[in-house]
Amino acid sequence: MADRIARVARERSLKTLAQRLFVIEEPDAERKLQLAEAALLRANPELATPEGFASGKAIVIPGDIGLPRTDRVIAARADANGILDETGTRLELAGKTLSDRFVVSGKATEASLARLGDRAFAQQMRRVLPESVEIAAKAREALAKRQDEDKSRAERFAKALDEAQERLAALRALAERQR
Repeated sequence: MADRIARVARERSLKTLAQRLFVIEEPDAERKLQLAEAALLRANPELATPEGFASGKAIVIPGDIGLPRTDRVIAARADANGILDETGTRLELAGKTLSDRFVVSGKATEASLARLGDRAFAQQMRRVLPESVEIAAKAREALAKRQDEDKSRAERFAKALDEAQERLAALRALAERQR
């Protein structure tokens, strides 16, 4: 679990964020900056995209990397809110990552189906391999089945993620009432 967090302000690049969260001075400032950037990216993979720099977004500050932190880095609270915030952030990140993978898989399957449906490709396959008509038909069936299964998995995943977020919100509300 993270023991330090910070919030993204107006930073829009990993370099700027690293400079504002860590004290980076000479000698060897460039190497220290690269070290800080790499550590931030490992702890927060969403920072690899522009969406990862949403203002107010909580990010995890990596453990001891040998650089002093600035005053913008705060200790994560030991109460339930810190854990719930981190869990929510990680659920959100996992959801985005897996959703992106479903999209990539779907596009690859569509491209394969389009390639199999291409007349020039089919003619070329028939010249090289006479039984390719049967093979292509089986491949189309398998790809269509895979596409349906992937859609079903994506829907189940989205539903499970929504349920997890709802339960996390209920847990957050329960923690608030206990204060």
